[in-house]
Amino acid sequence: MLDQLTLLVDKSLVVADDTGGRTRYRLLETVRQYALEKLGESGEPTPVRSRHRDHFTSLAAVLDAPAGRDYEQRVEQAEIEIDNLRAAFGWSREDSAIELALTLASSLQPLWLGRGRLPDGLAWFDDALADLDAQQSEVAAAVRAQALADRAVLDTWAGAAACTDQVQQALAIARGVDDPALHWPAANTTSAGGFS
Repeated sequence: MLDQLTLLVDKSLVVADDTGGRTRYRLLETVRQYALEKLGESGEPTPVRSRHRDHFTSLAAVLDAPAGRDYEQRVEQAEIEIDNLRAAFGWSREDSAIELALTLASSLQPLWLGRGRLPDGLAWFDDALADLDAQQSEVAAAVRAQALADRAVLDTWAGAAACTDQVQQALAIARGVDDPALHWPAANTTSAGGFS
């Protein structure tokens, strides 16, 4: 495999990036576009893109686990994989898998908050929530409540007034789900934002 990658690097079709003590390989944008076009012609884009999405959604899900010794490494890995995570999010939206898009955006909350990516997080939540409203999709109440609360937390951290309606909606949904873990972000945002 390494020999094949080396040949592609030598032909300037793949770029080797040695930052961070590890070598990562990435396609040039034109090659990536061509590969996506060929994937579309293959008749199998949906399963391949869904497997990609599922893999990177599970990578992001570990950020929801309690912080351990490797927590910062998990956040760093998410930072490194942001382009793949963005592609997974995009495919979720394109495939009308809005619940997965919202779950992915919420899972990345430590990245949004800890790595100065508040605008990215806000944009992801706004896009997925707009899709949810436009498509009138059904998502699990806990997922919707978490997404609304996480978006409000990002607003608070960004210094913007969180949307009162979204905060109240998140809290009402969380109470209806009867999941105490969901009450905290929404209730905390309500008190931090001065809403009651």
